[in-house]
Amino acid sequence: MDQRIAVETLDNGLRIVVEEIPSLRSVSLGLWIDQGSRHEADDQAGLSHFIEHLLFKGTARRSCQEIAEAIDAMGGNLDAFTGREFTSYITKVLDDHFDDALALLAELMLEPRFDPDDIELEREVVLVEIKMVQDSPDEQAHELFIESFYGGHPLGRSILGRRETVASFEVKTVRSFFERNYRPERMLLSVAGNVRAGDVIEAARRHLGGLERGDGPPAESTPSHVHGLHIKEREAVEQVHLLIGAEAFGKRDKRRYEFDTLNAYLGGSVSSRLFQNVRERMGLAYAIHSFTNTYADCGLLAVYAATGHDRAGKLVNVILDELEAVARGEIEAKHIERAKTLIKGDVMLGLENSANRMAFLARQMIYFGAARRMDEILERLEAVTAESVASVAADILKDKPLSLAAVGNHDGWRDEISGVFSKRVG
Repeated sequence: MDQRIAVETLDNGLRIVVEEIPSLRSVSLGLWIDQGSRHEADDQAGLSHFIEHLLFKGTARRSCQEIAEAIDAMGGNLDAFTGREFTSYITKVLDDHFDDALALLAELMLEPRFDPDDIELEREVVLVEIKMVQDSPDEQAHELFIESFYGGHPLGRSILGRRETVASFEVKTVRSFFERNYRPERMLLSVAGNVRAGDVIEAARRHLGGLERGDGPPAESTPSHVHGLHIKEREAVEQVHLLIGAEAFGKRDKRRYEFDTLNAYLGGSVSSRLFQNVRERMGLAYAIHSFTNTYADCGLLAVYAATGHDRAGKLVNVILDELEAVARGEIEAKHIERAKTLIKGDVMLGLENSANRMAFLARQMIYFGAARRMDEILERLEAVTAESVASVAADILKDKPLSLAAVGNHDGWRDEISGVFSKRVG
């Protein structure tokens, strides 16, 4: 893949990465801020996500409706998301409107309104969002798993925050937090599409060069894995939703390609080991997959599944059997090759639009400080073997402590799961 990528840093510390793609008629822009839920104090839980909502409510110059009308007039869309390590504000527009789109993103950063009425209105929206998670047993199981896995560390908290913290946010709190943390040395502007790098850098100087430096990012601590069994009972749940996982390693670890391949092989698709053995051959669960959560300095590998209450204990036994077999190196080379092809497909097909290319560039810069060429990544993935995957599987799973979290009703499955997990894991 021919990649024309430029990287620049403005005098105020704002980093810029641009990929020129002349064959497109779109351009995607993302302003990525090194501010996520892991950077919040306990009484600030959910504040980064709350600010994400508020920035779209209006600026000193435009109302919420005028912002929406402006992006529609560019033939594009405007969105944002908050993660545990960063927040991103994203827009995709027709290439003719690149400068206007960047000006709008800059306006959100430079002139947020933070109106008291908007704060009250958006508070109710976020509280409803929190209730939606609590109403979904699979989402609640995931939240219970992450929270228990990392104990009291900020990485274990919900990105949405808690009801009591969201209820406490006031104008002064919001503005002080924003002014302290949303500074240019903690920002990255990522752009991909039919633009020229020089034009992007010049426009960034005009629109974002006025942002003043702050104190830099806050100190971060790496969490410890708090292993064990965590169960939550709730009424009116027809299935047991459970997760079993182990501590792994972060995005910057050199074994990340083997780790991704292990996940794809274990439970990343309908041809994966878990899906074929647990669902197709045994019929123990309708939904089952594995996943990774990786951060700069830590990570985990986990399996999610849902089944009837009368099969929960057997399902836990079978999942543990599969994890132990993989830890022993029972991995066939042909299945690893298929998993590698799946990853290549996900990466390459995902990069066929400017928004995904922009996000890919941003993550490369955030975690590695450079925009690596796609052929380098594919070469490293191609070097993965069944033996190297087995080595990583052993590092993560062999004789290592596991965590299990489950959500379900009161049909007696709790004692069964507890007994199986205690006997097998200790």
